[in-house]
Amino acid sequence: MKIHKLPIFGFLVFTLLVGSLAAGCGSGQVGSAELLAEFERVVDRVERHSFPSFRLTIYFMDPRLRTPVTVSVDDLISGRSGASKIVVDMLVLDESIGLFKKIRQRDLVVVDTSSCGYGEGTGADYVNARLHYAFETILGDKILDVTLWGYCWNSEGRREKTIRVNGVAVESNEALFNVIAPLLPNYARTLFIDNWGKGW
Repeated sequence: MKIHKLPIFGFLVFTLLVGSLAAGCGSGQVGSAELLAEFERVVDRVERHSFPSFRLTIYFMDPRLRTPVTVSVDDLISGRSGASKIVVDMLVLDESIGLFKKIRQRDLVVVDTSSCGYGEGTGADYVNARLHYAFETILGDKILDVTLWGYCWNSEGRREKTIRVNGVAVESNEALFNVIAPLLPNYARTLFIDNWGKGW
């Protein structure tokens, strides 16, 4: 496993593979069952080594850090946020892939973001990322990604925390963090666990 501190103004360029699930993002047509099927399909391919070569990359920053503007996924990946990057090698991934197989439909409850039209400030439905992980081919084609966290201002004027799976908002839950928690440095894992219930 390699851990890199990204230069603040560095740039990481990779090609995105836009799948059928991503095409449905924001349309309100993707349900929990479809999202779980896509998740399981990717994990199954990784486990069976169906791709010639692939990797799991994790980007994260201190979840306690308050920023003057929201942090996008691109900010994490490019290094503009000062995020850290972990590239998980195949041997380690082979040993931990079983954690991903524990994800169930209850962990992927889709949030209808069309109802996010209330509140003030940053926006009704937005991402303020602190952790992002993605399965990619060696060429950089993304096949699955998860982002912590998104936020939705609901009709009651309350801000709900969400997690984005291939761009689809789902209810925040620890299962989607727990699958990669063992792959994080001890200090980072502890920070996320200790600050899980807090917002930014």
